[in-house]
Amino acid sequence: MLIKSPCNGFSFIEILIALAIVIILAQAAIPHFSSIFMHTKRLQAAQNLSKIALVLENFYLEHQKYTGATLSNLHLEYLRDNPDYEYKIESATENDYLLIAKPINDQEENDHCGALTLNAYGEKNITGTAKIDVCW
Repeated sequence: MLIKSPCNGFSFIEILIALAIVIILAQAAIPHFSSIFMHTKRLQAAQNLSKIALVLENFYLEHQKYTGATLSNLHLEYLRDNPDYEYKIESATENDYLLIAKPINDQEENDHCGALTLNAYGEKNITGTAKIDVCW
């Protein structure tokens, strides 16, 4: 007489069903996590613009003008190595400046905010199609 032992373990169909569930959950979660990472990088760029503005105000106190200020002579060279944003001090005059954080690489392709801008009066703006309060 043959005694059949009970099957222990999972059948192939059960493994395929579990794998399909994991794939479906991953497809839903990955875009959400990508948008969180993009938002975090954008917030870091906004924070860096505020940091540059603060250093520029100190530069203005010493020189009585914004003209001549660069990331190098403000000792902010480390911002050049940022893989997600390119920072510029655009149109620095005696009494005014415009700071720009332009997204590059994947950040540029997927971000509807475009470049973040900040001027000497503290006015924040964007070049993209999203709402300013969402981006800043």
